[in-house]
Amino acid sequence: MNFSAREAALAAGYSPKTAENQGCQLLINPKVRPILAEEIKKRIEKAEISSQMVLRELARVAFSDIRDVMSWGATGGVKIKPSDELEEGAARAIESVTETITTTESGTTIRREVKMHSKMNALEKLAKVFKMLTPDTNINIMNNGPQVILVDHSDE
Repeated sequence: MNFSAREAALAAGYSPKTAENQGCQLLINPKVRPILAEEIKKRIEKAEISSQMVLRELARVAFSDIRDVMSWGATGGVKIKPSDELEEGAARAIESVTETITTTESGTTIRREVKMHSKMNALEKLAKVFKMLTPDTNINIMNNGPQVILVDHSDE
């Protein structure tokens, strides 16, 4: 089963001209929705994914600490921990690791970068799951300079 409305409509025999519209109509069809829900449930069970697993993974990212991955001193000297020394939670919070080696006449430069998954996104998702954000809670993320989050909550 394809979860693209257009592709599913094409597979069901609708013409390419009307597939997008027909696909959208199928998605809101009361007879089709339970079939889709059942198919999604089967895929989740087959993948052996539980809500607890998803929450645990979100929590790993949300409460990760960069110091579990690297260290640095007052005078610099950033050190990245080898992957085989990382705790499982720290390793799972890493989005990517890159290494760039540049060789010039003056020597070789090695640049290593560790990018962590977004804590802010994970925290926001967890807050939504646990209904910590109400309709009157505004989250504003400022992108000029260091990332700052301002939470305005009116108690009216």
